[in-house]
Amino acid sequence: MSKSISFAVVGCGSRGRTYMRIAREIGHSIVAISDTSPAALEAMKTIAGENDPKVFASGEELLAEERLADVALVSTQDAQHFGHASAALRRGYDVLLEKPAAQNSEEVEELARIAKENGCKLILCFVLRYTPFYRAIKRAIDEGKIGDVITIQASEGVGPFHNVHSYVRGKWSKTEESTPMIIAKCSHDTDLLAWIAGSRAVSVTSREDTSHFRP
Repeated sequence: MSKSISFAVVGCGSRGRTYMRIAREIGHSIVAISDTSPAALEAMKTIAGENDPKVFASGEELLAEERLADVALVSTQDAQHFGHASAALRRGYDVLLEKPAAQNSEEVEELARIAKENGCKLILCFVLRYTPFYRAIKRAIDEGKIGDVITIQASEGVGPFHNVHSYVRGKWSKTEESTPMIIAKCSHDTDLLAWIAGSRAVSVTSREDTSHFRP
């Protein structure tokens, strides 16, 4: 196995805990954690095990310290990604950043600039690229098994419970407080389509019908 990597975790919600369980299983360590939720911090401390990480009440508090680990995992809410990731990069962390990277393209480009300026790696959590299903599709296309790709049609079924409790009245219900669904949910899809096709998108559009969402 390669050398053990130490993590500082900014955001100890479901995604952060999932990534850190995997990291712990393959021998990496958690040395610092932050979250505004005491319950989330306790859950992450359990995952960290005997490491007894330093605990902070917010990402801002953790990132005010000098660099504490090799990598900062940023898995906070969408609207916080840019602030936390840019601060971590300026502290010299390599950053593993939950998608979406930021709320707009200008912030994404700024993150790339800050990472380059500080000689840090910035990696997005587009985890579906690593699943056997999508890797098999990518391999088949790259090897020319299905000929030239002219068009791709893909459909993602967002379950009614997830849609209602996340995007209608949940944490992603208001664009000004988070990101619209085309970024919050469909950044996975746009990434997969560009990756599978081996071609960057020229434009992306999103349309919706709100006929079902009435007072």
